[in-house]
Amino acid sequence: METLLLPAVTLGATSALFVTLYFLISREALRGERVFLPRARQRLDTVVDWLAARHGIVWSAMQRMLPVRTASATDRQLAQALFRNATRTPLTVTHTKNHLSQMRDHKTETALTPAQGRKLRHKKLEERF
Repeated sequence: METLLLPAVTLGATSALFVTLYFLISREALRGERVFLPRARQRLDTVVDWLAARHGIVWSAMQRMLPVRTASATDRQLAQALFRNATRTPLTVTHTKNHLSQMRDHKTETALTPAQGRKLRHKKLEERF
């Protein structure tokens, strides 16, 4: 009977920890920020980033396992800039008459028809041989 007590307590403690962590992670995902020990976890993120930069270690797998991560200042600035640019009205460009547009217009006006192109190609091939 005593041999089953330790595994039962371990199973109960592990299950309670799992349920607690599940609810904690789901709440953090809903709020979009950390709830439990945010400053300590931010410091841990800083250490991990420093180690990755110093030793060239790829931490993408770890970041996928821990999806709720506080954005750094540069990430926030980038997100704000993208949001500002996304909400702007698109620019309207007025086309002016310049040399390139005149060349384009001339090219379309003087373009050969498909039949004329085939005839010219056939003629050039005969001249070659």
